[in-house]
Amino acid sequence: MAPKNLHAILKLAVKMSEQLILDVDLYLGFNGTNHIDLRRSRVLQYRDAKGVILLDILPQSQCISAARYCSTLDRLKEAIRRKRPGLLRKGVVLQHDNATPHSANLTQQWLQRYGWEILPHPAHSPDLAPSDFHLFGPLKRHLGGMAFETEDDLISELRNWFDNLDVDFFRVGINSLLSRWQKCIDLHGDYVEKPLGELGSIVTGGDSKANVHITNALIPLSGKNSVIGRGLAVHEKKDDSGQRGDKKSLKSGNAVPRLACVVIGRSKSTK
Repeated sequence: MAPKNLHAILKLAVKMSEQLILDVDLYLGFNGTNHIDLRRSRVLQYRDAKGVILLDILPQSQCISAARYCSTLDRLKEAIRRKRPGLLRKGVVLQHDNATPHSANLTQQWLQRYGWEILPHPAHSPDLAPSDFHLFGPLKRHLGGMAFETEDDLISELRNWFDNLDVDFFRVGINSLLSRWQKCIDLHGDYVEKPLGELGSIVTGGDSKANVHITNALIPLSGKNSVIGRGLAVHEKKDDSGQRGDKKSLKSGNAVPRLACVVIGRSKSTK
């Protein structure tokens, strides 16, 4: 849910036009296949409206402590100095969540020392995080079907993909935050977009209606196995079928509360 001070956040976001906005994309993983495994290697990616500024590769299974995160921020500061001359003097606005390494005293001291501002981000709000609503979908579609023999192969493919993206891709992702925040205000703090795991998303409107956007190319919309006309139960999170091993997951798959029951139809854009 969105915080009560959304108007203040929206006012702060206007600084995007004159200051550097960095978006933190956490935890693209690797496990020897094309699947993403959050428990293995991690890539911390930072970008602004002009493109990627830093990819910080963590060794396999290394945890991100506050000290390690501050080390990444040191690398980020140097990367900004090299790639965006003069922007450090104008001021940096950093977007990240309230994960323990981000909220730790050591990290807060680092941010205060260099005068970096934190763009407030409501907890559990992927619909307001550019990484979730703009980046991960295209990236997953690009990596779909690929297999990597080594971690270096995956990292190389990631770098190539980011390097070949048009600058408009980054600009649209960052700038769309403004309209999404405004829509969240219009919806009185409700989700602008509810994630459907690998399927796509459910987008709500002010008229209390919702549209399910299926973005996974593996979901058949035509032919004998078409899902058109079938019922779909929409849950708050993806069902991981107990794979994480914790008691709650083994019992319910962590799908958590059901958001809606819908019948899959076809929009004009999919005909």
